Amino acid sequence: MLQDPHQSRQGVWNEATPLLIRARDLNPAYSVALNHHANYMFWEHQEALFVGYAQSNVACILSYTDPRALLKSDAHIRVAFEQNNKQALETRVLKITLEPGSKNWWRVKLSSTLPLLSKNEVHKVAIRIIRTPEIEKLASRAYHCGFLCLLVHDHEYFNPGTTVPEIQAEAYFILGRSHHGSGNMKVAMPYYTQACKLSPSFALAQYRLAQVVLGVIFCPVSNFDMVRLT
Repeated sequence: MLQDPHQSRQGVWNEATPLLIRARDLNPAYSVALNHHANYMFWEHQEALFVGYAQSNVACILSYTDPRALLKSDAHIRVAFEQNNKQALETRVLKITLEPGSKNWWRVKLSSTLPLLSKNEVHKVAIRIIRTPEIEKLASRAYHCGFLCLLVHDHEYFNPGTTVPEIQAEAYFILGRSHHGSGNMKVAMPYYTQACKLSPSFALAQYRLAQVVLGVIFCPVSNFDMVRLT
């Protein structure tokens, strides 16, 4: 019996994520764990697809399953209506709460009002994650915490490896790819450029830099992008 490759990867992510979080908690200044967590989160979000229900001209979506495992506050998302994909909306998640009096329905509050379609009708919508600021925060910490001492629970944590150019380059690459994936190529370019300077042999950073220079939108390259970046 053939296995859905997405389900296979999803199972790996479900197992890896708590381990990466645990490694980050044990040493909040450990740049390798921060980079890996940001990388896993990026690919997890690339394939995440949520289905919800909403009325037009409102600023919220209802979901029958708890979306909080992947969908975070401040995430940038694309909402497409099943009946009219041309009126898809890019917006930002403000808050996710359980509907009062319900055990299953979750309300996703948005920063923008959904487009006006048929009045007084509930529409099925598809939600895709475009950009998650948490990924950029993890990568930024991975680069900068090499120059900082973090004090957590009365313990000092020094990062043993973030002065390594290849690890710093990976952090810059993740920052660039996050913006590239959301279509913001002008912001992505300096991050890719710095990644190439820090690690001249970083082929994937060079490839992505060439893409943004040519104005090519983000598109994963088979399994090449899925491997460890350094």
